[in-house]
Amino acid sequence: MDDCQEDLYTARQFLLHDAAKEGIDFRIRESVTGEDGLAACRSEAPDCVLLDYYLPDMDGLEFLARLKNGADDLPVPVVVLTGAQDRSLATAALRAGAQEYLPKRFLAPDMLLRAIDSARDRFTQQAERRRTEALAANERLLRLAQEAGRIASYEQDIPARIIRWSSGGQCLLGFRPDQAVMSFDEWHAIRLPEDMARIDAEREAILARRAPGASVEFRIRRPDTGEIRRIEMRYAIEYDAADRPGHCHAVVLDVTEQRAAEDAVRASEARLRAVFDGTFTFIALLAPDGTLLKANRTFLEFIDCPAEAVEGRPFGSPPCWPDSPDARLHLREAISRATCGETVRFDIELNGPREKVASVDVSLCPVRDASGALMFLVAEGRDVTERHRAERALARSEERLRLTQEAAEVGTWEWDVGADAVRWSPENFRLHAMAAASRPMHYMDWLQAVHPDDRQRTDAAVSEALMSGKAYDTEYRVILPEGGTRWLANRGSLMADAEGRPQRMLGVNIDITTRRNLADALLEADPEWNCNNKASYSNRLWWRIGWYTGVA
Repeated sequence: MDDCQEDLYTARQFLLHDAAKEGIDFRIRESVTGEDGLAACRSEAPDCVLLDYYLPDMDGLEFLARLKNGADDLPVPVVVLTGAQDRSLATAALRAGAQEYLPKRFLAPDMLLRAIDSARDRFTQQAERRRTEALAANERLLRLAQEAGRIASYEQDIPARIIRWSSGGQCLLGFRPDQAVMSFDEWHAIRLPEDMARIDAEREAILARRAPGASVEFRIRRPDTGEIRRIEMRYAIEYDAADRPGHCHAVVLDVTEQRAAEDAVRASEARLRAVFDGTFTFIALLAPDGTLLKANRTFLEFIDCPAEAVEGRPFGSPPCWPDSPDARLHLREAISRATCGETVRFDIELNGPREKVASVDVSLCPVRDASGALMFLVAEGRDVTERHRAERALARSEERLRLTQEAAEVGTWEWDVGADAVRWSPENFRLHAMAAASRPMHYMDWLQAVHPDDRQRTDAAVSEALMSGKAYDTEYRVILPEGGTRWLANRGSLMADAEGRPQRMLGVNIDITTRRNLADALLEADPEWNCNNKASYSNRLWWRIGWYTGVA
């Protein structure tokens, strides 16, 4: 490559002269610009390039850089020619990748041919060095990968009973570095005796059917530390023309930690399954579309069905589910809400075996992965039949108590002393001529309802009961909205903690207005009617209150 026709002619004649002299067949391609030369190098892959340092469109350094095209080395050997006397050009060209540099003033047939031969030799040496370095780097990477993955490989000469390890793989299993070549007996000696019979049987079965490869797992005892490790060996066998095994190429993996992790996962799954099946609640895992994926033993025993009869089917299809359009529509709506991220809860009557009907509190909870994608729904059901039965019985009992209190004009109350929270029955509000409170009641709310003339005496009686721990018993008046007063008898008992501190007071109020009016009338008619008559009447009255309310 040269833009000087005279230099092109000289180089061509020298090459033809040497070709005729040495019996070499040269094919010469000439270019006068860098762009044309680059195109020729890419399309024709020459054996060598003679490059004039100064070209019309670029210099030699730019040409070399573009010829590399980002690679470390040139794709062809290059000899740089120049008429300049500057030695720094030679240094720059050689650093840029050229193999030889030849000033034009020294140009002669033998010098030019020697420069070309030298450039080609150096190019070949550089390529070989690069290949050797790449191979060494690959070997280092392979060794690092084997160490990180605890993988070793070997070639086995079956007839000679010799094993050749690669890349120091034998060290990963506890052998010495100088044991890269070993006998079968040395390799077999580290296997645990308990596994040998199985390994031999598997090997014989593989050879008998002429299998090209297989995988086997066994345990070894490392010869350096005595530690027991789990090994998986995958190998390929080459057979000769007579179908006899010749060579075996094997990869050996240390799977000790992997198998330990798998065992831990299996143990964890077993524990979870025990909890899943051991709970007294019904639990089922549902796909986002409502398909029943897994049901626990409690649920299967309740519906008296095997798992295969319900798993893989819609959740509402088991025979326990109510056979009504409304129930199925309610379930579909609940599943739809749960798939949108809502935790749904509802009660339903499920049909058990032998005409058993159970009230079940059902909840549907979505479970999502780390990215927020919905994985499945957890359906949980609690048999609340007894609770509902108890709630209905309690409601009936409370209704009977309410009717009894209304008939006897008896109100009940409870005071949490520590929290200062007062709870009244509906009849107690009526007795005090008060509307049912829309907010929590406190002690002072009650005390304000007491007649002002009786308030101090009543408060003192309560304080005395708190201090002494004795029963509380007093009478007071309340003012009625329409005018006049109502007399109430108030009696309570104190509940204390283990250290004697007051905790709660329970008691009753009864309307004694009629009794007080009768007593006042008796006193007015018969002044000798005394306090003993009052006490006798009062005792009979409290006996009646205790019979109605259970407060003695």
